[in-house]
Order: sequence, then structure tokens, then C-alpha cells
Amino acid sequence: MSIPFVGHLLSLFWASRRIHFQSPVAYVTFATSMTRILFLGMAWVTSPTAFVACACLAQFMGPIHGPAYTEVMREIYPDQIRGKVMGSVRMGSSVATMGAAYFGGKLLDLFGFRLVLPVAALAGVAASWIFFQIPYPRTD
Repeated sequence: MSIPFVGHLLSLFWASRRIHFQSPVAYVTFATSMTRILFLGMAWVTSPTAFVACACLAQFMGPIHGPAYTEVMREIYPDQIRGKVMGSVRMGSSVATMGAAYFGGKLLDLFGFRLVLPVAALAGVAASWIFFQIPYPRTD
């Protein structure tokens, strides 16, 4: 059984935790930041077991933000264009992932995972913070 699959199975449970946050944007920001922060620990990893455990935990936590992210997109984009916009976002994300994998692999060869993955984690947390800045109808 794959770790992300188990995370997806529990995503409805995690969706129920969203009520503890001021908005779904705050929840998505928190969940994605926590997943990415795990990779800061790679700077101190000294064994394959710790490396695999960190990677598996991040993969398990990855789907946690899914339902809240869907709620954000439903509120931001009108029904008429949401599918096209989300398709474009997925396509752009896939292209960016391929580019990051290529260049990240080159960086791993040069600097090793103890430097590259924590730097990538910081970039991911910064991306989560940028996401938090999007205009969203607040329900305070």
C-alpha cells in the first residue's frame, strides 16, 4: 500500500480539522508548510532509515490540504472558468515539477541532499506563505 494513498484515505478526517482555522486558506497554508518543514530535518539525517521515514511522512501528509484547497478554489473561481483554470494550474505545476526534478537532481549531485532538500523546504514554506496572501472572502 502506498503512503500517499493512506494520506488520501484520511483526508476527510483532516478536512474536519479545518474548522480550527480562520479560513480554508489558513488551513492550506498550515498543512502545506508542515509537510515542507519536514524536509528541513534532512540537514541532520545520517541514516537511510531516517531519510525514508521523513520522505514517507511528508508523502503521507501531502494530501491533508486537498479538501480545503478545493474549497478555496471553489470560492475564488467562478464555475464557468474553474475547470479550465485548474487544468492550466495542474499543467503548469507538472511542468514546474519536471524542471525542478531536473535541476534539483543536478544540485543534488553538486551539493548533496543535506543542503538541497532543506533549501527546497524553505522555498516551499515561502510558497505556502505566498498562497496565504491570496484574496479570500473572510468569514470573521
